[in-house]
Amino acid sequence: MKVLIVAKLNSGNTYIDSLSKGVKKLLNDVTISEDKFWDNNTNYDLIHVHWIENLFGWNIENITEDDYVKLKFRLNILKKLKTKVIITYHNEYPHNLHNNILIKKIYHLFFKHVNGMIHLGNYSLNYFKKRHNALSENMSHVVINHGNYLNLKNDISKQLAREILKIPKEKFVFLSFGGYRKIEERSLMLNAFQSSNIKEKLLLSKWSLQGKSRFAVTEKLKRKWLNLNKQYRLFDLFVAEKDIQIYLNACDVLVIPRTESLNSGLVFLGFSFGKILVGPNIGNITEVIQDNNNILFNPNQKESLRTAMEKAYQLKDTGIQYNNLKYARDKCSWDVISQSHFEFYKNTTIENS
Repeated sequence: MKVLIVAKLNSGNTYIDSLSKGVKKLLNDVTISEDKFWDNNTNYDLIHVHWIENLFGWNIENITEDDYVKLKFRLNILKKLKTKVIITYHNEYPHNLHNNILIKKIYHLFFKHVNGMIHLGNYSLNYFKKRHNALSENMSHVVINHGNYLNLKNDISKQLAREILKIPKEKFVFLSFGGYRKIEERSLMLNAFQSSNIKEKLLLSKWSLQGKSRFAVTEKLKRKWLNLNKQYRLFDLFVAEKDIQIYLNACDVLVIPRTESLNSGLVFLGFSFGKILVGPNIGNITEVIQDNNNILFNPNQKESLRTAMEKAYQLKDTGIQYNNLKYARDKCSWDVISQSHFEFYKNTTIENS
């Protein structure tokens, strides 16, 4: 079987790297490329797309009707060639562009041509079938766990990590590691932390807002002012893969202050480092956090995150950290996940398309 995985290696998120490595152990002919999707000179038995916006070089904000026509033409060619097309349902639409009519049109076009869909949880499977019932009937579905991040470097202690970041050893550290997608998420995190009744607390957090570079000067001043308070370590830099362990090992709890999201790799990053998780009661995030007895919050209730963080503080000596690490190791193994992908590649048909 000749397979194309439409993605980029070494992009900063090792999800694709781990999946590609695992699939290549099971298949002889696997290509990983962002550009080959448009190549009419190479035929594949199956093309696996992860993010539709990836097809347009991530420049989804500037997408045009010409792009729609181009995609439609390419999908029709693949259909004539009897090339199976599958997609992993990472997100319903691109972040912060949910109301763009043209993007919805492009997503609908792609889903119309898809033969198989991989879901990272039962929520998205049920959600897609309910929301896109007619499209859903013409494709195969499977639920496959998000993989772990145990491949990341992890060889320093909490003590050393805190020394590097200049965090006192007695502090109870909450980490918000993902960049904030909108100001409401950051405000939610800051307000919950500030109002929480926790001794010796410290917030270690990225500060930047995605797509808000025009506010750079003001944002830097805000961050500098907050960092004068010893309860904050706010950073605004890209974290290299080799340095991720510094931030994860320095913290006690990983907080995911998302208000809208179908999935989050941060859950599995936190589990892979044996951290207590606080996450939103939305999407596929709910079942993973709930099934592992970590803490959920309601992003629509102002006080919910503060309460969740206080509950997470009470879990510090319960052994839940080991259980989270065990879950990442046993239930999110890339060997198992790659095998599940391989089976889905084989069993997905084009009969209903």
